[in-house]
Amino acid sequence: MLMPALFISHGTPLVALLDDNYTQALTELGQQLDTPRAIVVMSAHGLSHQGVVEVTASLKPQLIYDFSGFPTALYQLQYPCPGSPQLAQQLVAQLSKAGIPAVLNSQAGLDHGVWIPLLRLFPSAQIPVIQISLPYPSSLAHIFNIGQALQSLRQEGVLLIGSGSATHNLSALNWQNLQSTTDTWATTFMTWLKQKIQQDSLDQLFSYQSLAPYVTKAHPTAEHFYPLFFTLGGKTNRDVAEILTDSYYYGNLSMFSFILKSAG
Repeated sequence: MLMPALFISHGTPLVALLDDNYTQALTELGQQLDTPRAIVVMSAHGLSHQGVVEVTASLKPQLIYDFSGFPTALYQLQYPCPGSPQLAQQLVAQLSKAGIPAVLNSQAGLDHGVWIPLLRLFPSAQIPVIQISLPYPSSLAHIFNIGQALQSLRQEGVLLIGSGSATHNLSALNWQNLQSTTDTWATTFMTWLKQKIQQDSLDQLFSYQSLAPYVTKAHPTAEHFYPLFFTLGGKTNRDVAEILTDSYYYGNLSMFSFILKSAG
């Protein structure tokens, strides 16, 4: 069973309480997919250093409520999914074989970039989940290579997810209006990004900092963009990119998410 690879713009923690086109798209996708044997997620909020990938190895990973100032209901949400120490060991072995330093971390939990999207995709919380850290700062090639090293897991029924944000400029958000008119700079950047992804223009994507319009507005820092390259690294030669959702919150926070799946 060849599982797809996903890139999900996870937005703010508030998406856990919303019911709209974005959340419905994730729910419908989870209903349409074959049930994965396990899920491996790289989140923009789980950073590690010196290029080392940390792999969660707990049987029962804890949730990390790594946000503040939000409604009480968010801190009461649970996602009691199992982990998979055996698969975690396999991940470390595969990454190490590819020359990517990797270690097990039995104490690490799942941050909101992992469990909030999964609440929508697989609400039963019965599928084993492993989070791999995002080495940061590091090169785009390093992140891409991590995805490549784990690509074969898709053939073993493992769903790969990069969880970040297609645009991420918190200081520019109109926090007072969820459905604020979308800023031109955000749509211009996103037009470029979607075109390059659908054309599989990796060279241009790797050079996004010099080629993409309004790039410093879209990503003042790069950590939320990096998980996209983990997903692209997990791509096979027969995959095509299909947009799952393409809305905006707060004037410029793109919720653009896509799936890579075999064209047949």
